[in-house]
Amino acid sequence: MRRADRARKGDNVHACMQQAWCLACAYKALSVCLKETEAGFSAQEGSSLTSDDAAATSYLLVFDRLFLLSLPCLCLPTLLLPLKQLTFYHTTPYTEHRENDDDAALRGDSDPPIIAETQKKARQRQRRRASPASPMAPSPPPAWQSVHTQSKGRCLVGSRALQPGTNVLACDADAWALYEDQRGKRCAYCLRSDYDTSLLSCNACKVFSYCSRRCQQQDSPDHMVECAGFVRFGKVPPPTMLMTARLVRRMAVDACKVKDPAKRYLFITLENLVHHIDKAAPARQEELLAIANQICGLVCAPPAPPDMAMVVEQLGGIRFVATLLARIKCNAFTITDGDATVLGLGLFLGAVSANHSCDPNCHQIFEEGPSLRLRALRPVAPGEELTIGYIDISNTRDIRQETLMEGYGFECTCSRCSSLEEQWRETQVLGWACPRRGCLGACVEESEGAALFRAWRATNDGRIKDTNTRARVCTACGERLEVNEVRERLADLEKAEGHGWEFGRLANQRKANTVRAAFAEADEVFDIYACCLIPHISLDRYEFLTRLVEVCVQLEEYGLMVKYGVLSAAGLEAISPRHSPAPAYLYAKLGKALLLYVGEPGQALTYLCKAMRKLEVSHGQEHPYVREVKRLLMDAQGRTGRKM
Repeated sequence: MRRADRARKGDNVHACMQQAWCLACAYKALSVCLKETEAGFSAQEGSSLTSDDAAATSYLLVFDRLFLLSLPCLCLPTLLLPLKQLTFYHTTPYTEHRENDDDAALRGDSDPPIIAETQKKARQRQRRRASPASPMAPSPPPAWQSVHTQSKGRCLVGSRALQPGTNVLACDADAWALYEDQRGKRCAYCLRSDYDTSLLSCNACKVFSYCSRRCQQQDSPDHMVECAGFVRFGKVPPPTMLMTARLVRRMAVDACKVKDPAKRYLFITLENLVHHIDKAAPARQEELLAIANQICGLVCAPPAPPDMAMVVEQLGGIRFVATLLARIKCNAFTITDGDATVLGLGLFLGAVSANHSCDPNCHQIFEEGPSLRLRALRPVAPGEELTIGYIDISNTRDIRQETLMEGYGFECTCSRCSSLEEQWRETQVLGWACPRRGCLGACVEESEGAALFRAWRATNDGRIKDTNTRARVCTACGERLEVNEVRERLADLEKAEGHGWEFGRLANQRKANTVRAAFAEADEVFDIYACCLIPHISLDRYEFLTRLVEVCVQLEEYGLMVKYGVLSAAGLEAISPRHSPAPAYLYAKLGKALLLYVGEPGQALTYLCKAMRKLEVSHGQEHPYVREVKRLLMDAQGRTGRKM
């Protein structure tokens, strides 16, 4: 149907409805007039009607009866016309129905044309709803499923093929707490920092702050009991103790309300988490028991109910609390901001089944407060395990294995840790520069047996004098660094490392003038690293540059920050996995500094584009941090007049 026909028929519909309404109003007015006339005549007591009044009354009665009898004849066509117009307005013109009638007769169809047309439009609406682009489209099947394996226990696998940037899983935190350096800067409940007014501090403890009265009221059931404990202990416990105390208090309340242990879902879910407390050293177990005793005192302190201590004892007492503390340490997530700034810890029971990998295929982000979202970093096949990074995966293999064993109680056996290519790559990152000019090989320590034999042969009396310091051999050309040369390089590297820690210490003390004077020694440190280590990919050099970048940001020396940040970018790319979003944070910082403080929009555009390519996959376009980077990118495009 054409748009003009639809508009004309819509006007006819409205006109007919108005006519019906006018007829109804006329009849109502006539009835009111008749009643008033009868009431006026009846009010005149003792008086008789004249002939004119009686005639007027009889005329009104006769007109009323005639109008009442003719009202259906007048109203039915008026009411049926809008219905007919509405029916044709929502389907097709009459001529089209005639054509459909003829076609149906030729085809031998039994359905009337209006029913066939309605069914056709229903099928079209169903197809539109099934389209992914429609806002009414049904949600796709879950991207993950939880399975149990003998080697890894409970884990998450992909239920379908996932592309990079797919939202895999989303859940809210069951318990969370801010680190000490973030308290007072962010809301303790929603973790926001983009508030318009100053934070509202708790009147009792003066430690926790909230962005609004609503957040304070939402957190009051847990925090009202904690305030008394803070005053009692004289300090605020760390995040793991706070989270454990809150969970113990909730489980105690559930134990009082729910008598059937099989229906205590929080207790059952927490009991299924791994803890590794039995594998810990005796000294570590004693430490956990001492912390658990303090947590029990925090939970049972007034204004807690008097029987709270008895309920906690029924749950398992101090041993139960210590085990729960170990479970939280093994399963809690580090909550970070959009630019990877560490905020606190959170326990997300909906995502604890995701296992660790040093080359993960998923990445966890946090948005809208304590809410976690997993996103795919690379293509994932159906049935492939979904993994994340528990720790900083840009470290070397030995550091990663040590951190995982201390914090989580297992040794990683992922493809990256067992790959020969990755081990060779780490020799380049940790190796020393070859003394031969032009050689790009890495000098690594010779084997322990060779070092032992050389040390024995170097002695006159057959006794071993020094085996701690080994000679180094170039993996490319075979050039050797003898023990004396190795000792000289070690002394230079220790001196350079001391300069790096001195920068950090002075920056923490806010001694700006002293730090600016110390920047003059940075060139000397770079010369040491250039002579001793492999340029651009050395891990020690990257860590030193990272400290310099942090110091420059604190002192607002953005020119030097860009200088050292550009030098550290190559090292970060070398030590990070291919799909890691870690380089994107550095690119975004460099682009922001170049655009807003240095005045180089062209270079800023290059780094912001690099950051956006990775952040769109790891965070998504709707993340607040990505929107901020996108605004900077559009600003750089506007200043340069080009798009990338």
